[in-house]
Amino acid sequence: MFTFNAEDNEFAASTGSNVNNGYNGSNTSQLDYPPTSSRDLSITSGSNDDDARLFEVGETYTVQWTGGPSGGAYIENAVVIRSDSFSESSGAIIFEGTDENGDLTQVVWSPGFDLEQWYWDNFDGGNSPGFYTTDQIDGDHRYVCFTEGTPISTPVGAVPIENLAVGDLVHTVDHGLQPILWKTDRRAPGVGKSAPIKIDAGTFGATAQVKLSPDHRLLIRGGAVELLFGSQVAYVPIKALVGQCGISRIEVPLVRYIHLLLPTHAALLANGLHCESLLAGDVALGNLGSGFQKAYKKLQPKLGEQRAAYPCLKVYEGRLLGGATSVRMHA
Repeated sequence: MFTFNAEDNEFAASTGSNVNNGYNGSNTSQLDYPPTSSRDLSITSGSNDDDARLFEVGETYTVQWTGGPSGGAYIENAVVIRSDSFSESSGAIIFEGTDENGDLTQVVWSPGFDLEQWYWDNFDGGNSPGFYTTDQIDGDHRYVCFTEGTPISTPVGAVPIENLAVGDLVHTVDHGLQPILWKTDRRAPGVGKSAPIKIDAGTFGATAQVKLSPDHRLLIRGGAVELLFGSQVAYVPIKALVGQCGISRIEVPLVRYIHLLLPTHAALLANGLHCESLLAGDVALGNLGSGFQKAYKKLQPKLGEQRAAYPCLKVYEGRLLGGATSVRMHA
């Protein structure tokens, strides 16, 4: 077990009628007034958590702080319902559970970000600001990246992703040949939430090893998908499948992640794996910074449908597929 102690200005609580009240629309809650009423937050992982730093959606932690209705508050087995990247200054991790009084409570933790100042900056007309309790696109989706060296199928054969250029055509599973509209890369420490996930040859039809960012999704199909989710085909975040034979998280000092944006969100072919392209949604616009935001404005006339064509499973849903022998790649 591992315990994190949060700075007082980096967390706040939502209790009572503030929880899931839809103040800012669907899937939103309001922070309690004032944010300084909650202090001394501690977050303790479970004994079976193999990496407490990941804070993946669906995982549970024990959350305790002072300043609750009776002077203190405690949630055992608080579930992570939203988990943004630590690398983003405005990211947040949200825990939800019933407190010691049996009341539904949410705790917002923003490591490295002054949530208290943000609260007062957005305090409007006596109303506390609201926050989204879930990611704003399906599938707990943040970074869709290939690692340097990944071969991508094109009309001239498999080409390492770093050698592809804007305008080059790539094969997709569901939309034929598509041109690359935008490409960029970022280097990040390959540890913790940024550590790549390795898919070995022979796993899900891979002809050779592939390494992807944790939030990258594979297009899969099979009896288990249909049985559990009522769809023959679904996108599954690869981190949900870690621990299956041939899928593991690896840590490296530095990893180069490369994004590809196509006119339409589609499944690319990488060493036989069907891996999604970058989805130009709200999360990508927020996480990829001003460079992508400026490019996106220019690219909008060329962009088609930026919705996934198939259901996108969340991490906890993808874990239900673990060990299912009837799951295979979409063909």
